[in-house]
Amino acid sequence: MIEDQLSDKITLCIKTNELTIVSICGASDLGKSYLSKKISESLTRRNLRTNHLTMDSYLMDREVRKERGSNGYNIEAYNQKEALKNLIALKNGESMDFKPYNHNLGK
Repeated sequence: MIEDQLSDKITLCIKTNELTIVSICGASDLGKSYLSKKISESLTRRNLRTNHLTMDSYLMDREVRKERGSNGYNIEAYNQKEALKNLIALKNGESMDFKPYNHNLGK
């Protein structure tokens, strides 16, 4: 499976006791979140501690975006401060709270 092949490559890049961040970029609706979740599961099976974050988790509610005349393609539609706060928490080995965005509900 592709996620296992990518996990093999990721494990080769890991340095002992150092945080490794893997970022997957691409156009909307191509399966980045799905793939990253599968990679995270594959790495977990290798007894590696992982976290899976998607930028969708920081997307403002659809109603708020409509009121502001924005959509999910605009960077202003995301809570960038919260995303940065969570990345810093992960970097520092702290726990964090975030809620996955539900595209069906728009929240």
